[in-house]
Amino acid sequence: MTTVNYAQVRDALYNRESFQHGSCNALRADHSDRTIHGQRGIYRVWSYNTLILSYSLDEHCVTFFDNRRYSNTTSRLQNMIRDQFGLGGPEYDARVVFDKGGIPCN
Repeated sequence: MTTVNYAQVRDALYNRESFQHGSCNALRADHSDRTIHGQRGIYRVWSYNTLILSYSLDEHCVTFFDNRRYSNTTSRLQNMIRDQFGLGGPEYDARVVFDKGGIPCN
């Protein structure tokens, strides 16, 4: 897993790369090959031990996004995720969890 600084997080998200930021894993991203909500090939982004994003690499869509309020660090990550994964617009303004829960992306 590559260690990145804040300036590199946005590029790592864009390229769907595994990374960690900081020695305490404040921010990290990984790939999962196990089946989650009926889908394989999931890109996950974490802030500390909280899952913030789950993205289907097979269907190229967001299956889970936690937009609740946490720390300044997590809010910064959430803003980067919204930019890199096209989660703009009023439907993503609410500070809630968006979870497709196994509903196909298409």
